[in-house]
Amino acid sequence: VERCYLLRCPVQSGRSSSATFLSLHQRRPSELHLGDYPSVYDSEYARPKRAVFEKKRGAVISQKQTDYRPDIDGLRAIAVLIVVIFHAFPDQLSGGFVGVDVFFVISGYLITGLILRDLRDQRFSLRHFYARRVRRIFPALLMVLGFGLTAGWVCLNFIEYKQLAKHTGSSATFLTNFMLLRESGYFDNAADTKPMLHLWSLAIEEQFYLLWPLLLLLFKR
Repeated sequence: VERCYLLRCPVQSGRSSSATFLSLHQRRPSELHLGDYPSVYDSEYARPKRAVFEKKRGAVISQKQTDYRPDIDGLRAIAVLIVVIFHAFPDQLSGGFVGVDVFFVISGYLITGLILRDLRDQRFSLRHFYARRVRRIFPALLMVLGFGLTAGWVCLNFIEYKQLAKHTGSSATFLTNFMLLRESGYFDNAADTKPMLHLWSLAIEEQFYLLWPLLLLLFKR
């Protein structure tokens, strides 16, 4: 019934209100428009309902329009440029690795704002949050891991490929940083023999995504 109030169901000639409701219920959401028809339910009860609905709909549209942050996009571009220069010309920009730290700060800021906004609106879901992260990260990650294993099969010897397989497994489970920390030492091989070395930062980011929402939920309660 509330759905019929919000849609302001029209009564067509020769049709009952129940038949009209059924017709609207079967239509796609894109085919329904508020305010296109006079309502037979335009009562004192229906008007507040519609007002709340339209207010929320306007708030959502306004929020989408103000979500974009050009300053953050600019900061990302600078961070990318710093990291690229550092890898291409390490002698010219020895501290270029700080660009990765900038990415960590940006990710933490954006994710925290998203979670806090959803918690405030009482619509935060851990399942949906983690599902969004999987859809965003795993397709590209699986492509990189698959390409690395395929290229390593052709280019590496048995010992090197064994290490690559171990690093691929730790990358898929976002434990690369711990794996590399355990390997570091005098007898560790050179960094350019570890094709998955760059995934250490993704591992840290995903560990943050895993634990931070749980902490925010705990403090909120």
